[in-house]
Amino acid sequence: MRDRAGLYAVGTLAVVLLFLGMQTVDDQGRFNPTRAPLPASFETGPGGERRIVLEAGPNGHFFFEGAANGAPIRFMVDTGASFVTLTESDARRAGINLARADYNVPFETANGRVYAAGATLDELRIGDALIENLAVAVVPDDRLGGSLFGVNGLNRFDRRETTRDRLILEVE
Repeated sequence: MRDRAGLYAVGTLAVVLLFLGMQTVDDQGRFNPTRAPLPASFETGPGGERRIVLEAGPNGHFFFEGAANGAPIRFMVDTGASFVTLTESDARRAGINLARADYNVPFETANGRVYAAGATLDELRIGDALIENLAVAVVPDDRLGGSLFGVNGLNRFDRRETTRDRLILEVE
């Protein structure tokens, strides 16, 4: 009987690990522990302001799902990025199609120099918040692990507050 209990325990552990592993694999089948962020919540503050509340992921980063020109895009908030930056494939899903020659704006990143293309998103929706005519940089997929929500996007909100585990964006 003890042998069976151990077998059941190992089997249960394997199923749990498989489930957790599936949650951390991205669309290309690569391991990505930041894959499943907590969903943003939307609140109304005491003065009637609308709030987007993001909970930090296990690594301390803030992620959210937005709709860029209607296409669902997963963003990581990056206060070190001057611009909202889309991967080439995310930009394409948002209807932004660029030629190789468009990638001529040099950016210095933590990974070195990368050439980006400038573009404009007609709209970016985060819940019921709408940002219109947002300047973005587009970077080849192999130079960026995912799309970033940079300072020019954060500055479109009336107020923002960050604690260790929450980011609140307010629209009055």
